[in-house]
Amino acid sequence: MMEDYPRYGIVLVDGNSARFMVAHMGEIVEQEDVFASAPEHRRPPDGITDRQVAPRSASDHHDYLKRVATAAYHMVQEQKLDRLLIGGLPEVAAQFARALPRTCRMFISARSRSMPLPSRKPCWQNRFP
Repeated sequence: MMEDYPRYGIVLVDGNSARFMVAHMGEIVEQEDVFASAPEHRRPPDGITDRQVAPRSASDHHDYLKRVATAAYHMVQEQKLDRLLIGGLPEVAAQFARALPRTCRMFISARSRSMPLPSRKPCWQNRFP
């Protein structure tokens, strides 16, 4: 009977962190073990300009999104999800969706910027716009 109802994966992602949740039959459970954080912003060493650091920063951001996408892929496989909902700023959500493996992209059913951005607070304490 429970298999008749779809299981939704929810990914809230921004440039610094991501949160993963599974929604099934009216219950939302946060997946604590897959919380991913972006690498800390490092100050460039003396003599190196911000322009020289920018490509590395973009590379770090891409690597971070790939790690989050890999964790989301594993969540889809392990939790046997039927749909994937992505929340966050449109640019970051689009980059995240592109970082997902193709087999996982077909599970995306919605993207929303109206979802709260990731934080370590329990999801019920976040304010929805």
